[in-house]
Amino acid sequence: MDCRMTESAKFNIARQRIYPLLDKCFDDLSECVSEEDCCGLLLTVLCVSFLSTEKTSYIRQLYRRRKQKGNGKRIERCLTQLTATNPSLFIDLEINVFEVFQFNSEKLGNISQRDQLLKKLIENFSRIETEVNKNRSRYVDIFSHAANYVIGKTIEKNPKHIGQFVTPREISSLLAQLLAARPGESICDPTCGYGLTLTHFISADNSQLGDRAFDLYGQEINKKTWAIAKLNLLLHGSSEHQIKLGDTIRNPRLLDEESHLQCFDIVVADPPSNLENWGAEMAENDKYNRFSRGLPPKLRGDFSFVLHMLKTLKKDTGRMAIIVPHGVLFRGATEENIRQKLVDENLLEAIIGLPEKLFYGSNASVAILIFRKKKNHADGLTKNILFIDFSRRFEVANGRRKLGKKNVNQIIDTYHKHIRSDFSKTNTEKKIKDSVRINRVKEAEIEYSVKSTFMYVASVEEVRQNGYNLNIPQYIDTSREKLEIDLDAVMKDRKKLKKRLSEIESEIAKGFTELGYG
Repeated sequence: MDCRMTESAKFNIARQRIYPLLDKCFDDLSECVSEEDCCGLLLTVLCVSFLSTEKTSYIRQLYRRRKQKGNGKRIERCLTQLTATNPSLFIDLEINVFEVFQFNSEKLGNISQRDQLLKKLIENFSRIETEVNKNRSRYVDIFSHAANYVIGKTIEKNPKHIGQFVTPREISSLLAQLLAARPGESICDPTCGYGLTLTHFISADNSQLGDRAFDLYGQEINKKTWAIAKLNLLLHGSSEHQIKLGDTIRNPRLLDEESHLQCFDIVVADPPSNLENWGAEMAENDKYNRFSRGLPPKLRGDFSFVLHMLKTLKKDTGRMAIIVPHGVLFRGATEENIRQKLVDENLLEAIIGLPEKLFYGSNASVAILIFRKKKNHADGLTKNILFIDFSRRFEVANGRRKLGKKNVNQIIDTYHKHIRSDFSKTNTEKKIKDSVRINRVKEAEIEYSVKSTFMYVASVEEVRQNGYNLNIPQYIDTSREKLEIDLDAVMKDRKKLKKRLSEIESEIAKGFTELGYG
């Protein structure tokens, strides 16, 4: 038997040793500053370690002098040295990502208290670096997992506040797999928050995507959130990303050499829902012509992000996914006019309904809209829209709702079958689970719809006849979804229960006998 420890086993041991050290650091810092500041400070020190070399370790340098006065100043000097190696990566609008979270701040206590707190921080990170150096072959993996762990702990401590800056991890992964990036493609998240969705395009954990090289872009309006996004991407191994600070609608900063909006292969976002102060005052005279299809309501900016993202798609390869509140699908007035243009231009490809209470700090139910510039499916039948309803399909873990792996995979499989035209006229003769129905509509032209308990393929003409109402219950009966029952599993469970019941009765009878009642 080969007793040598595998790389995977060593990696798992390293994680098990690193996470408790991060917990200690987080708990110590949280006595002085907010959860978000804890997150920023820890990600910053992780970056100090990540950007060090085996020969030049900033953590080792700090460790040697940890008992001397001035730990905060010494950490900030290390950060200044790191900034000098690549200023364009770390600085935007004259704001240094390493200066957003202050180590020499009075928030961490007086000079003596600060030195003691940072001494403990440095000692814990010295232990973390030791574990990292034992696993140099998994260097990026360890730091990306550490970043995920810190952000996850931050959300756990304050889900209501932090939740507005993050998309649940399984939803980020779902978006990445739906859009299926190819090597070398450009990906943008114009409201990137902590950058979680962008990291899922490069995450080694995502077996369907693997390690691929992508050009990553993003913009974020909140300074602390922007800094965390950049630190997060660095720790996931992305050193060439461009994450800009600023208001995406009022001041889009991802521009090409001619100061036009830069275009991307993939655009993905989970923007703030029903945003009132979105920039309506400048939309009518928008110099980028993003609102030619109509002006969103002054007090509801959902379509402002949809229209911005569409404007930034590449002509041939552009596709996008955006998370929206359900009202976007059916509200009237100007939003109905915008929907009409998007449907008539044959840009909308799919609508996926998700359960309520999936998102941190929110009870709202949402949908994913997928748009594609060129809907070139294999059989040429491109004028249709796929509806997928998973509004009633979820799991509960640790008191929170989640989609669960099975549901995520079913959504992905259903969507990609549609893109590959597996639901085309030639395939509808097959036995498709959930009772397939083919509808023939309008004159001699054969258009079709595939209907089941959770999905429906509607023609653009059908959507027109429904007054451009895209509300999912208009196309799928969400009130009478049939439960899938695994009869074999039920029988096995029944046998186990009967066996256990027999054992319990035997134990009770034995007890009575011992008491003299037998």
